[in-house]
Amino acid sequence: MNCPHCNKVILVRLSKDDGKSNPEDRATSADTSDVGALLDSIHDDELETDFAVDFIRQTRERYEKYGAKTLMSEKQMNVLRKIAAGNPR
Repeated sequence: MNCPHCNKVILVRLSKDDGKSNPEDRATSADTSDVGALLDSIHDDELETDFAVDFIRQTRERYEKYGAKTLMSEKQMNVLRKIAAGNPR
């Protein structure tokens, strides 16, 4: 399935709702309290790979749009921390 806005491939997971659980209980997101500081510490001209450039650009766009409400997986946060530490993927 492709996103109607950017045409990127998206994955959709369907699950049966038993009516007993809260959907927010299933959502997983890493602690993103330091996203702004990490993004501020990254200088675009020091990024070495296309992956890092694209990842940081997309993350900055999302952070500008959603601010502190930005949701990221633990894996995305680990990638961001590695890039900020100077160890691109």
